[in-house]
Amino acid sequence: MDGAFLNELSDLLRETENLLAGPEPETEVWEAYGRRRERAFEQLQSETGLAADHGGERARLRELIEAILERDRLLMVRLELYLARCRKGLSTVPKVQQALRGYFPPQPGALQRQV
Repeated sequence: MDGAFLNELSDLLRETENLLAGPEPETEVWEAYGRRRERAFEQLQSETGLAADHGGERARLRELIEAILERDRLLMVRLELYLARCRKGLSTVPKVQQALRGYFPPQPGALQRQV
């Protein structure tokens, strides 16, 4: 395990904390974070030198992974709350459309002459 990968995980942890601290990010930000996180954990799984511990790197690696996973859990809770608010808002759309229907003139062709 090299120091560059530990730095990558540290950066990922900071990015996770930024997502938690900021307002609701755009979808592209969530997706970019997900891709970056996936790449980091794929690299972690493919590493073969995990048996050797160079200057406490293994302990630091474990700490970073645990911190990222804990913050990911918090991100998931936040995302679930956000999705619940979106679903609630979307569920009111048909009711609002129905309530407003009488305020708009009929669309052309909507009224047909009865013979």
